[in-house]
Amino acid sequence: MKFYLKILTLFFEFVLLFVAEKLVFSLIYGAASGATATDLLGASLWHGLSLDFSVAAYLTAVPLILTSLRIWRSWKWIGVAEKIYLGVVSILLSAIFILDLVLYSYWGFRLDTTPLFYFLSSPAAAFASVSLWVTAAGIVGVCMLSAAIFLMLMSTMRRFSLHPARGIRRKGLLTGGMVVSAGVLFLVMRGGVTVSTMNLSRAYFSGNPRLNHVAVNPAFSLLYSAMRQHDFGSQFNFYSDEEAAATFRRMTDAAKTAVVPDSIRLLKRPRPDIYIILLESFSSHLMPSLGGAPVAMKIDSIAGTGISWVNAYASGFRTDRGIPAVLSGYPTQPTLSVMKYVEKAECLPSIARVLRDSLGYKTEYYYGGDANFTNMRAYLVSQGFGKIVSDKDFPISQKASKWGALDEVLFSKTIADIKGDKEGSPRFAVIQTSSSHEPFEVPYSNPRFADNPRANAFCYTDSCVADFIRRVENTPGGERALFILVSDHYGAWPMRDSLPSAPSRHHIPLIFCGPALNAEGLREECVASQTDIAATLLSMLGLPHGQFKFSRNLFGGAADGAVWIAEPDIVGLIGNKGYLIYNIESSRFVESKGENSNDFEKEVKSYLQYLYDDIEQLDKR
Repeated sequence: MKFYLKILTLFFEFVLLFVAEKLVFSLIYGAASGATATDLLGASLWHGLSLDFSVAAYLTAVPLILTSLRIWRSWKWIGVAEKIYLGVVSILLSAIFILDLVLYSYWGFRLDTTPLFYFLSSPAAAFASVSLWVTAAGIVGVCMLSAAIFLMLMSTMRRFSLHPARGIRRKGLLTGGMVVSAGVLFLVMRGGVTVSTMNLSRAYFSGNPRLNHVAVNPAFSLLYSAMRQHDFGSQFNFYSDEEAAATFRRMTDAAKTAVVPDSIRLLKRPRPDIYIILLESFSSHLMPSLGGAPVAMKIDSIAGTGISWVNAYASGFRTDRGIPAVLSGYPTQPTLSVMKYVEKAECLPSIARVLRDSLGYKTEYYYGGDANFTNMRAYLVSQGFGKIVSDKDFPISQKASKWGALDEVLFSKTIADIKGDKEGSPRFAVIQTSSSHEPFEVPYSNPRFADNPRANAFCYTDSCVADFIRRVENTPGGERALFILVSDHYGAWPMRDSLPSAPSRHHIPLIFCGPALNAEGLREECVASQTDIAATLLSMLGLPHGQFKFSRNLFGGAADGAVWIAEPDIVGLIGNKGYLIYNIESSRFVESKGENSNDFEKEVKSYLQYLYDDIEQLDKR
């Protein structure tokens, strides 16, 4: 019996570790859910047990194999192999637990492959959001927890000191029992004998997202995410490919007019200098004109000088999702980042490439941080940007932020390049800000936000943007400038927990302004997205935009359309009269509002299916 008790004890020790992790998680984050202790410690733990059992079964499989070998012979290497294995498991589980606890406060979802992608592309940038003491505490926590887990598991190994069985018959019976045990473990890993295998939806039981997150096992979430990074076309299949494509076309064809003549009149000159300013983590809640607080007051004032979309929404939740949304008109995906796949990202349509090849534009990208972060440089090069300025182009003395150069330094560099440019070609420049990002450390102090570093950082970037626009307008040729101000992703103000509604989280500023624009004080009411910038801008320039299949011309038939939003576990459509949000893990609609929300059920699923089918085919065309 000792052979079986050893495996059973290890299995339940892993389960208890996962339950303990959830208890700690619920103590730290549970209060914000507004749920009762019964829901947190009862329902959430209960609904998450199937995931805990599954991961425990995976972790117990290797000890089961090694223990089975002990039935026949007591090789010394078996003990060494057990120690190495349990040591590695202890470190991995500790790292997953600690990383998940730390990152959840920043991201609002359980651990997946995203931080691994960020770390591998640029370790320094991956840690830039986290303060030094948090990083140090995390490392110490991983070391201490690893030691504790390892000692607990090794205690079990010593308690069940096994010797080879006597007699061929007994050895055969014990081995047969181990084979049966392996079969049981396999069923636990799989989640039973039904057609549906173990997945995150097993832990989703509540309309309260935080309760579902408490139930999720972070190790399973990481493993599950890693397994979904391929074969994209088969991940979301609700209808036939033809039916999903037909539904998608019905949703978007109304906004596919190649060129709308009236929209060209919005420009005073046919070839303006175009500056897209990506506002790090900005939200509509920073601007009174969009119903927000009086924080970004200068940008709020600038919005009144041009065209402002009061119902604009970010497609996604991170910069590596937002950049393709703005520059390629490509929607955010909930379970992957297309920038991670260089061979696919280089096949995306490109505003920069169209302007370069069709109208002879110079194409430039300015960022104060590491351009290799999240494969950004590979994406930008493939998009046709001839000049990429990043942290390596600034002296050490100017890289005062964890993210590299501060926004004021970045904008000054851009101005210097503009003044030093003697060529006559029009300019397409993208400036990506970073100072309004955690840890919100800026050389600026607004008395109104003396006790609020987060708001103060947004106020700092706000002042930098306004100063940049003024300086550009005062340069020779400044009358040619067209500015597009848009957030890179959903906002970091206010805190995520205070915005339970997904549309509210994704509500962002979208502003066209500048001397080259032949419009002033326009407030557009139709819903708009980052992805719509491509078709809208190209139409204003008199260029076709059919290759941007997910982008709508906001001046040509898009008024009755809907915009797409996505987060790691939800997707949805927002229209002028309502919205509908679908949870991909629980496979149910979790948020809705308005007259046309019921019309979106098929559209949401078709859009998701068509998007993933398109990603699958990107590098195969």
